Amino acid sequence: MAFYGAIFAVVIVLLVAGWLLKISTLKFLDVGALFAVVGQFFGRIGNFINGDVIGYLTNLPWGIVYAHPNSFAPRHDIAYQPAAAYEALINVLLFGLLWMLRNKLKPGILFFVYILSYSLSQIVVFMWRGNEVVLFGLK
Repeated sequence: MAFYGAIFAVVIVLLVAGWLLKISTLKFLDVGALFAVVGQFFGRIGNFINGDVIGYLTNLPWGIVYAHPNSFAPRHDIAYQPAAAYEALINVLLFGLLWMLRNKLKPGILFFVYILSYSLSQIVVFMWRGNEVVLFGLK
């Protein structure tokens, strides 16, 4: 929920700034979507380093052992799915999609493609993350 709160706050700021600067708010939102997906990528790198976005236990060759005692991983002697790395990869793919579509859609649509794609990617990635089930089987 934390990142969605940031998205909503940025949307409000972009709407107000667009209005004050007499810039198309829809175009402003589209540009904001491109910046957001890049920012998310770097945020996921931080998650990967800290071990605070991890997946389930794994024996896969790309499993990550967070051996540093100050990492956020619950245990420091077993491998976890690198959920943050999966999310970073999705951010790269999403950026590529948004970049290809940036001049082909009506103003504002790119922002909604971003929101929809990011939300769907979270549903997929959360299947690999070690989050607790919150409601109706969702994490």
